[in-house]
Amino acid sequence: MVTKLTFKGEKRGKPRPDDERKRRKKDTKTENQETRVTLTSVNGLPTNIYDIPRDYLEYGWTLATSHKDLDGPIMICFDRSGHVGCLEFDKKDGLIAAEEKKVDIAEDALNFIDFEPKSPLYKLEPQEVTQVLSLVNIDNFLKLTQQAGDVPDNILKYALKNNEGKYLSYDVDTNTLTQTDVLTENAIFNLRANNDGLGFFISVGNVDSKNKLIVTQDLKFRIIQDTDDLLDDLNLYHIRIQTKHSDTGRKILASLDLKNGNRDQLFDDPKQNELLNRAAKELANNGMKITNSLLSQIKRAVEEGNLNEFLITVKEKIKSDRRA
Repeated sequence: MVTKLTFKGEKRGKPRPDDERKRRKKDTKTENQETRVTLTSVNGLPTNIYDIPRDYLEYGWTLATSHKDLDGPIMICFDRSGHVGCLEFDKKDGLIAAEEKKVDIAEDALNFIDFEPKSPLYKLEPQEVTQVLSLVNIDNFLKLTQQAGDVPDNILKYALKNNEGKYLSYDVDTNTLTQTDVLTENAIFNLRANNDGLGFFISVGNVDSKNKLIVTQDLKFRIIQDTDDLLDDLNLYHIRIQTKHSDTGRKILASLDLKNGNRDQLFDDPKQNELLNRAAKELANNGMKITNSLLSQIKRAVEEGNLNEFLITVKEKIKSDRRA
């Protein structure tokens, strides 16, 4: 019998009874299975991730629902009394408010939220490159300027770059946002999550100064020092991000890639491949829509050796649905 070698200073673990080993192995398997999630909430509906078109994930835009989603290019969007739009950088006037007619409305936009969105605010996509800003990690800058320890837990600090790769910076003299090549304290944006719902409050410069980015009810952009937090309703923004950069989007794409890898392995087996194709054609002939989710179920039935039982169950469901 081969035993595990031990070295000087290493403690040998006590041997476990066979039943305990089996139990631990079973528990580990269960834990791994539970970490695999195939359902997510899309616009308020429980959705199988394999039914989501990959193009929507890779090229669409979605709502940032937490700090984990803040990554890559963003749109800073607003809703003021039913008038929606986004912030846009203009060379002449700096940051301005672009109204709804100047942005795209994607009716089929994906939002990983637990309610059905009614407002166009949840469907905005950029129409111009000037409406897209890039988040820049400034952790090193904060450390060098000894500001890293001063950040509250509910606030994230970023720099923002426009489409020309220039930093947006607060100009104290003109009270506007201009572009600059140099990262300074006036180019630091503070994003504070809305604890009462979705969205972020945004200020620029030192957190204590509370120089807030304001879009008024008549869609005028201003920077106002609001030390008493009286203008929070005009300082609340929804940030839209590329779906592939959102926390949920990244996880879904990783799961799809993993699934595709497993699918490729399955297709390498000619017998299983033939069974899969035959079953898919049979269900299609019976009027069943072939989706990634259904293919996944067929493959699982093939692997478990109960394909015939699975097909009978699905066909009976098709007949039952037709009678209903």
